[in-house]
Amino acid sequence: MRTLGFLCILPLLGINLLGFYFAAQAQDWRGIALMLFMVGLLVFFARTLWRGKQLSQGGLSAGPLAEGWASRPVGEFLRAQVAKSIEGRIFLAGATNSLLFAVLILLSPASIGVQAARSGGLVVLFAMWPILSFTLYVRVCGPGYETTLLKIIAPLCIAALPFYIAYR
Repeated sequence: MRTLGFLCILPLLGINLLGFYFAAQAQDWRGIALMLFMVGLLVFFARTLWRGKQLSQGGLSAGPLAEGWASRPVGEFLRAQVAKSIEGRIFLAGATNSLLFAVLILLSPASIGVQAARSGGLVVLFAMWPILSFTLYVRVCGPGYETTLLKIIAPLCIAALPFYIAYR
């Protein structure tokens, strides 16, 4: 779970740096202050995760400090459930495509048909969408994680939503 926490901090830091860049470019002091506040929160989260690691390695904790769904470690949940189910694979494909489009829009918005004036907001949308879509995946498919038609259609719609917003 801690590894997942550290891995989630990295993309959030990247998104934060991107927001800081756009705020500095627009000379938006409130945006800069908000991004600095976000850096403080990310440092706090990383420090908390690091202290939890030290506690568990130092023998001060009898077992894992936190576990995932159904008392399983989160890493096992990602390997056993998300990567092997149809709806989990739909989530992974949508998240990968979303991140790919964020990079493409950042590098060359005209090459994929996005107006340059909208590119900043769309980069943030596509970069943050995997985090939001994972939350929605857990909300829609959990707690039983049984494959049904609704649970296949919902992740498809969730994965398609940022593309609909970008190209409507």
